[in-house]
Amino acid sequence: MKTIYTLLFMTFVGVQTGMAQQVHYRTMPRETLEKLEALRASEYDATQERMGNIKNRMDAALKAYKDLKKQYKEQKKLSSQQKKDLKDARKALKLRDKLRKISQ
Repeated sequence: MKTIYTLLFMTFVGVQTGMAQQVHYRTMPRETLEKLEALRASEYDATQERMGNIKNRMDAALKAYKDLKKQYKEQKKLSSQQKKDLKDARKALKLRDKLRKISQ
């Protein structure tokens, strides 16, 4: 029962706070309220535009990341092949040195 009263009290306090904010706007002159609305609308539009720009930059960065990741994978394959070729060349040199020692 105590919990119910606590919830009712908190709800009542929340409603009063909301009504107090609404009264603030009700007591403003219409011109001031219109200016405030225009200001808030322009701020909102500017924020939406910035969000769009940031989203575009994020998309571009993601595309660049994917491109770099693809290039990295290609370089990794190339490096692996080059390592294998280097190993084969070193092995061939060692075998040639052994053959020269045997033939002398």
